Amino acid sequence: MGSTRPQFYPNTLQPTEISKANLESILQELQLAIKNSVDIIVNNCQRPSDASTYGNIYSGTPGIVLTLLRLERQKSSIQQPSDQDYFRIASNLIMPTPTDIELVDGRLSALASNVGPSFMRILAYCEQLNLRPEADLTPDPEDFRVFNEAVERATLHGPVCTFKGFSLGGDELIFGRAGLLWALLTLKKHITRASELLKTRISTALQSIPKLVDAIIAGGKQGSQNYIKSHGPENALPLMWQWMEGYYALGAIHGATGILTMLLSCDLSDEQQQDIADTVTGLCRICIDKNGHFPMSIPDRPDASTRPAPFVQLCHGPPGLLVLLGVIHEKTSFVERFWRPEWDLAIRLGTEKIWEEGLLSKGGNLCHGLAGNAWSLLPLHNAYEYHGNSLQAAKDKRIAELEKSGFAINTEKDTLNGDYFLSRALPFILLARESPPYSQEIDIKTTFDFRAPDRPYSFGEGLSGQISAWAETCAVLKARLRKMELESGSAPFDEDWSPLAEQLGFFGLVVNGPRTV
Repeated sequence: MGSTRPQFYPNTLQPTEISKANLESILQELQLAIKNSVDIIVNNCQRPSDASTYGNIYSGTPGIVLTLLRLERQKSSIQQPSDQDYFRIASNLIMPTPTDIELVDGRLSALASNVGPSFMRILAYCEQLNLRPEADLTPDPEDFRVFNEAVERATLHGPVCTFKGFSLGGDELIFGRAGLLWALLTLKKHITRASELLKTRISTALQSIPKLVDAIIAGGKQGSQNYIKSHGPENALPLMWQWMEGYYALGAIHGATGILTMLLSCDLSDEQQQDIADTVTGLCRICIDKNGHFPMSIPDRPDASTRPAPFVQLCHGPPGLLVLLGVIHEKTSFVERFWRPEWDLAIRLGTEKIWEEGLLSKGGNLCHGLAGNAWSLLPLHNAYEYHGNSLQAAKDKRIAELEKSGFAINTEKDTLNGDYFLSRALPFILLARESPPYSQEIDIKTTFDFRAPDRPYSFGEGLSGQISAWAETCAVLKARLRKMELESGSAPFDEDWSPLAEQLGFFGLVVNGPRTV
């Protein structure tokens, strides 16, 4: 018998008033939620005795381990007086050696494939050297073999990896090469204190990053050509990646927005940047045409017409586009060269659609829940709050160039600001506490009937992902409160202070690691 829950609940919440008192109160509430959640993890999650049940980063124990390693880096933002040792808890969940790992072409992402546990162990070893050099984690040579082989196979294939005859997962984030690129870039960012042995063992893989980028972009160009052959030039984008046979996905987890977000973390040629910028503009136009909604794929799948409403969630929907645009807005030089007015309009419409239809009955999870929807707004808060003036100057320069070339621009400036995004993210972040398993374990009175996840403690669908979102929000709140203190003169100015110093970025979607302005 099917569930009677609606796809989303009407949003009766109110945007949070951004004041010092409110932010301090919410920070304390989220810090307590993180402490409670770690206790829940400790009480319910043990290292499996059977390696076949260990799983991957998205749905298994490796994702829980990496969430705990993030908490170790964000201690100063998230920890109330507590004896929780995140690194030790993570270490106790690590299965030390890989067994019977089979790599599958087209399924080489570190997020949801057999590559994940090996990547997790290598990253945990890096974090030991960075954070706890006295610990005794020891990398297994087999992990390096698996990881290096995955990179080699991903770069040996042509522009489109195939799986059972078509390109399912070939380049997308969760199964494909973009997820492998995320792993490579993450290791590169964490390896600064690593031993020479570790650097030697993955040096070939790290040197393959440009080749992997070229392969993913070549796949996008080939996908565009294939789309035109099958469907004609209308709606075709410069870069398109096939998802299921005949369909080209747009979402963050399975399609273009996630792939583009990863590519923007790399060194790119002028031509590659232009192709990416033109693809972003095309994606924004699709969002605008649908008044803020963002389809799963183009063309629409037949089942799209049978759903009560288009999805408004990270994996398929406008949140993925907003994460992409948030990353772009951190790159002032990219905005100065390529900005189009469609980008700002898509941001506003997409945010409005998240606020109106993003209170999802699937609960508080990252992939298709409240935490993912809320987190998509945090990078935009940062961009407008801390880089608003430089962003506007970059847009003004770009507008002058467009007008000089005969392109008419509406000179009315958008009123978006940091408060607009943060005030809408915080109610969703707080409401995620009412989602199982957290609400069941803590015995919280719930307002809505949220579905219990199939993998209740996992990163993609369960509590670990919510913890990561709560911790990132704590870092955002700590930075905002510090800015308030500096502006009021109640704290001495610190030239070395960075608002992003304690933020690690959207786990699995942007490069995981220490951030700088």
